[in-house]
Amino acid sequence: MDCRRTRPVVPPTPCNPGAALRAVASSSRNRPLDAGTNFRTLSPPSPQNNSTFAAAVGIGSNHRPISRRRFRNLLTLGPVIIPARFSHLLRITLSPRAARLLAGAVLLVCAVFAAHALFAALRGVRGEYLAFSDFFAQWSFAWFARMNDVARIYNANVLHQFQLTLEPALRQSFPFPYPPTYLLTIWPLSWLSYGPAYLVWDIATLALFLWGVLGAKPRMPMLAFVLLAPVTVITLQQGQNGLLSAALIVGGLRLMGARPVIAGILLGLATFKPQLGVLVPLALIGAGAWRTIAAASITALLLILATGLVFGWAVWPAWFDAASGHGVWLEQSVSNYLKPSIMANLELAGASRWLAHAVQAGVAAVVAVLVVLCFWRGATDLSLAALQVGTFLAMPWFFRYDMPMLANAILFLVRDRERSARNFGLIETGIILAGLLFPVVVTLTSRFFYVSSLSLLLLFGLIVWRRLGPEGRRRHSMIASC
Repeated sequence: MDCRRTRPVVPPTPCNPGAALRAVASSSRNRPLDAGTNFRTLSPPSPQNNSTFAAAVGIGSNHRPISRRRFRNLLTLGPVIIPARFSHLLRITLSPRAARLLAGAVLLVCAVFAAHALFAALRGVRGEYLAFSDFFAQWSFAWFARMNDVARIYNANVLHQFQLTLEPALRQSFPFPYPPTYLLTIWPLSWLSYGPAYLVWDIATLALFLWGVLGAKPRMPMLAFVLLAPVTVITLQQGQNGLLSAALIVGGLRLMGARPVIAGILLGLATFKPQLGVLVPLALIGAGAWRTIAAASITALLLILATGLVFGWAVWPAWFDAASGHGVWLEQSVSNYLKPSIMANLELAGASRWLAHAVQAGVAAVVAVLVVLCFWRGATDLSLAALQVGTFLAMPWFFRYDMPMLANAILFLVRDRERSARNFGLIETGIILAGLLFPVVVTLTSRFFYVSSLSLLLLFGLIVWRRLGPEGRRRHSMIASC
């Protein structure tokens, strides 16, 4: 006969949240619990009353005493008790081996998507989709500037008639909304036929983007990530200028501390797409990067002068007239399914236009304040990531090919976690994967259009929390003390 002492089996008591709260209130306040009780101010039960509370919630009388922190976590949502089995999700982390396996699986998914997208891009290089390619717009702009009065490029009807001479099957409209300085960039494309121009454009802008993100000596894992990132692949497939604008902005921000003048020159060159730099001046002011601001301003001014001398001064009034109505054209003529902004998602969800505009303006204001606060504490990797993700929350109109900066922001976030020598959290990993993969989802189907705004909001919130939250404050205090 086994004489070892065994603990009697106590049948679980059904959970009764109301009884639990009444027991706690009576033991800590000696008064009944009413509707006006502030659950956050309740004291944890005393040791002699732990058995009463334990029996009420069904955890057995032999359960360990409830700490003050655990007690308040149970009452976080007022009258609703959050079971401990859910709260532990916040503390789950991935082991280094699990993180590597997950990263490999994600890169494999991205490689499959890249192979599918770039196969279509190669067919585009051969001219099979000339009438539907976004690069056709870039190529036709260069040809128009070479063969016509440049100021007339802002006349949409005149430009469309010229594009029909290059491709009679063209059915959609490709207006020219950029500042005249952009013509200085794409002018060399007019000396090449469509296929070689497409190939040269993609290779050159990709090389600049890789340099802007990784510098002159990239490491292989980071290089693979940037090359296979869905936002990179989508931009290459469509032959758009997102890689060029991202290279200038990301490169300028990366060099802001070590080479402020060169950083300002790069940011000044990026003014050909001013909407992507909507938060950059605020960030530079917050960081006190006055030399970078001065260099960027001088560069932009020199570009204006050069454009006027090359193409004539009449081109600038023509651009101002066209730019004033381009937003209306985007909102009325371009499907919201192609625009992953908060405003477009709200309109697709059924919100009225004025409500969508109001929410977009409110989000932009909050994002701008948070970005300035991040840079006020220093232009760290997380500050740069907050700026790059926040840009797409603040803009009312943008497209997926405008978002290569998103890959750089995710890279900054991952690198910061690695430097902290802490494992990735489960929820943190899910947010990062959502931010990386949502362009794939909204490209393959329009049913889940809302994942774009949700992913961007969660990713921005994670970055700002890491920068301005308790962990970020500890780092800031350590740097200040040094």
